[in-house]
Amino acid sequence: MSRPKGVRGWWFPSILNEEEKEVYIPVPISGYPTTLAVGEYAREKFPGYQLKMVSRENFVRMGGEL
Repeated sequence: MSRPKGVRGWWFPSILNEEEKEVYIPVPISGYPTTLAVGEYAREKFPGYQLKMVSRENFVRMGGEL
């Protein structure tokens, strides 16, 4: 897994699993409706990848940086 690099306009902390075609994103602290917006934006930036929103704690355990 790696951090997405070179994805133009993507600012959100995330972990990219290229083998499984998954992108992991921590649930935003601000909650609804930001969660919906980030999810839609991720689908645009990572076509063909499955979006997985995880808790902030799990994101850090997976090696992500907030």
